[in-house]
Amino acid sequence: MKRLLSILIPILLISGCVSSSQQITPDNPLIADASLQTSTATSYIDVSVSQLLSEYKNNEVAADLKYKNKALRVSGIVERVGTDILGTPYVIVVQNAGDWSGVQCMYPKTSAYQQLLATLNTGDPITVTGNCEGYPLSLHVLLKH
Repeated sequence: MKRLLSILIPILLISGCVSSSQQITPDNPLIADASLQTSTATSYIDVSVSQLLSEYKNNEVAADLKYKNKALRVSGIVERVGTDILGTPYVIVVQNAGDWSGVQCMYPKTSAYQQLLATLNTGDPITVTGNCEGYPLSLHVLLKH
């Protein structure tokens, strides 16, 4: 019963927040699973998708020094929700609909994150957090949640 409630509560809360911006963070109150919540406060660097991409395209070495291995909070709109070839779920966040480059945020393979990601749609406003892994393949800045 407790497990059922831990799945249903986030879904019910999320369904009431469809018009507002989703924020997927470890301490997100929409996630009832305590194993996903953190007790320590994280200090995030707030940056827009366009600013992050601009800095990486201009000088990847300088951008890595500024952002790599640091906790970022990035807001934008959902371009795609999917899984990679290993089944790891991700969200691609862009500044404007139809943009080719953005921020790809990877999430743990847990049912709680899968339930939460399943509620997202292309075009939804979203804020993602994660540790910056750099700009591999010069397409998306990679964050790991």
